[in-house]
Amino acid sequence: MTKYIFFIVLAGLLASNGSHAQLPAKTDKAVTTPTVESAPADEPKPFDKFFKPAMKVTPGVFPVYQDGNKYFLELSAALLNSDVLILGDVARGYASNISRSSGVVRFSLGSGNVLNVTRAVYKEASSPDFNGGIEELVQKSNLEPVSFVVPIIALGKTKGSYLVDITKQLMDGGDFFSFKEVSSLSSPDPSRSSVQKVTAAGDAVVFSVLRTQTVPGQSVNGSKPIDRAMAYVLNLVIQRLPSRPMPVREADARIGFNNVNYNDFGKSPYGVRNVKVITKWNLEPKSADYKKYASGKLVDPLKPIQVFIDPATPTVFVPYLKKAVEQWNVAFRAAGFSNALVIASGNQENWLSYGKILINWGNASRGTVTNTVVDPRTGEILAGKINIDVNVSDELLASYFAKCGFKDPRIMKDLYNPEVRGEIMEWKVAQGLGELLGMVPNLRGSAAYTISQLRSGSWLNAHSISASVTDDTQFNFVVQPEDQVETRNLMPRVSVYDKMAIGWGYRIFSDRLAEKKATGALKINNAELLFLDENNSDPFTRKGDLSNDHLAASELGMKNIQRYYPQLEQLTAAMAGGDEEWKKFKLIAKAYQISYQLYTDNVLSYIGGKSVRPVLRNYNEQGTVYTPKADQKKAMLLLNTWLFEGAPDWMQSKRMNLLNEESETIKMGKSAQDALRKFITPELLNNLIQAEYALGKAAYTVSDLFDDIDHYIFRDFNTTEPVNDTRMLLQMNFIYDLTAAVKKNDITAGLSESSQVLHLYFIRTMKQLGELAAKHQDAAAREKYQMIKQKIERDFGQKVS
Repeated sequence: MTKYIFFIVLAGLLASNGSHAQLPAKTDKAVTTPTVESAPADEPKPFDKFFKPAMKVTPGVFPVYQDGNKYFLELSAALLNSDVLILGDVARGYASNISRSSGVVRFSLGSGNVLNVTRAVYKEASSPDFNGGIEELVQKSNLEPVSFVVPIIALGKTKGSYLVDITKQLMDGGDFFSFKEVSSLSSPDPSRSSVQKVTAAGDAVVFSVLRTQTVPGQSVNGSKPIDRAMAYVLNLVIQRLPSRPMPVREADARIGFNNVNYNDFGKSPYGVRNVKVITKWNLEPKSADYKKYASGKLVDPLKPIQVFIDPATPTVFVPYLKKAVEQWNVAFRAAGFSNALVIASGNQENWLSYGKILINWGNASRGTVTNTVVDPRTGEILAGKINIDVNVSDELLASYFAKCGFKDPRIMKDLYNPEVRGEIMEWKVAQGLGELLGMVPNLRGSAAYTISQLRSGSWLNAHSISASVTDDTQFNFVVQPEDQVETRNLMPRVSVYDKMAIGWGYRIFSDRLAEKKATGALKINNAELLFLDENNSDPFTRKGDLSNDHLAASELGMKNIQRYYPQLEQLTAAMAGGDEEWKKFKLIAKAYQISYQLYTDNVLSYIGGKSVRPVLRNYNEQGTVYTPKADQKKAMLLLNTWLFEGAPDWMQSKRMNLLNEESETIKMGKSAQDALRKFITPELLNNLIQAEYALGKAAYTVSDLFDDIDHYIFRDFNTTEPVNDTRMLLQMNFIYDLTAAVKKNDITAGLSESSQVLHLYFIRTMKQLGELAAKHQDAAAREKYQMIKQKIERDFGQKVS
């Protein structure tokens, strides 16, 4: 790791006589707009004039003095000009946020009896690689921005310390603990808010605060609006941070971590270079263990990451959350650490603060919710939080049943089996912990393995269904009834890529060469260790995909739907508790339909598919990989079978048609229309045009796409081909969408390659539509084509020949 000297920047230019051109310092929108509170008219009171015997004192690094409903914080001389963590967290209430005002601040003595508060926005640094004398020059050329000030009320008890009134900061947020981004917490009423508890713990003081406000109601259809009173319990933390910043690890495009960046004046001879460093926790060996660590033996870190599990978590699920933590402890062995994460015992410090991860129970209706607080100097993750509750598992139970539940007798018998719910929570917490450890979701992980590997019990025992638990795939939907696969291999878990990424990100290398050797071992053709950024054009960085062959995987998934969907009424009737109100049937049937849509979407992603890879010396020279023509041709054939031909007979559930407002036919028609609409977007057409430039005749071209649409949708405009209602509706909607796309990409506003091919295809299609309207042998079909022609001419002003 590299040592850096960091500077807080407001504005400043390098000295004009230096070897660098003048560079304006970067600004950051996250900087709090400076606010000025009027200073006290008089000098700060001496401590003996301030202190009252009736005051309640909470001693500690940050002593707190309570005088009735007023709260005063004492800041010692040692705390001035040092880094302090300010953190606001929703402990109870319908929100999962860490306040955006959370972060690193510094207190310094200002003029006029105030303390200046500076929010850390580090945008410039000087590493020791080059330009050794630049540090002093950069330091002299920069000023510290004052974010806001707080009046000094009195001198502190110890020499050089000061007392400030933080009542307003606690009750309604102020500049320290603001939740302005949460509408129901943005304007608390101090008269209905209170500090419930003040606790000193280690280097921190924690305030448990009740904030209450009224949210104005909204009128619905003329009804009288009803205001709502909202209440939240917040944990508000002020904590001293270590004086020695964590050494940084520069980012690498081959391994997915979040990062912070700044301009480094020491990275380039006589120049400046933007540097990205990864976000991570500060783990290091104990001083006595360095030799052991350097020899490759496992050691416990000096300060492990503490993981607190909310005591409100139902007891039945606690073991599964602990298993999720242990999954990552296994990964940390690759970095040389054992017990990197320690599940803390006891509830006395169960709040979010420096060096802690809090697994909070509640407010996870949208799935697990993760939050971190990061030191902008080094990328050090200071604290992290994940929210989870029973909704996370319950929303996935039906999906699990639909995709691979036939391999799990527990859920076939009981949809809400507690063991299955716990295992889903274990997976989701493990996934969320990856983000809290600094990792970016590697959506390429689920495409690492072949179909045969995903159906092999022995392979899955060693590798899981995805190379990374951070990938947002769900369950092993390619497995078949005859496969010998255990239930543990139906869900993702921490796997090969995760271990590699943690090993690189958290290992302390002996020098830069050792670090480069680790990344130099990565090869582009190693599918398990390949990281790719999410890309909407890449079929293999999709959420919900599985295997390196989406076509074969989707066919296997469809086989399972076809096998079990027709049996659903009998299956739910046999479940524990029965299904007299058809709730379970409806829930699982919907999950089958969503799975059907997922498999067709995975196939659809092949059309115009383009994968972007990092180009690095000795790693990869080909920056773009296009989906092979043969795969795109097969994809179109499958889409015709599953979408364009309408809902198959086995998907026509009479029971679902009775329970739902829309039939399977209508839903399938909408899905088919969405797919066809994607085919005529500029993004997809441009991908095909670029592929033709790169591959020539080997590419699946725009012409191939339009020919396939003509063939599968319009039956080659054959005037003798019968047209049923489903196909007629599909043709009509596509022609309307095509006309709208041409209008939107009007060539008079500027000619692009995608708009040109789209207009040429439109002209061709309109001419053939005219032929159908005039010559189709079916009179009813002729009338409908004539109606389409008239509607286009009327609504879009487009003449159809």
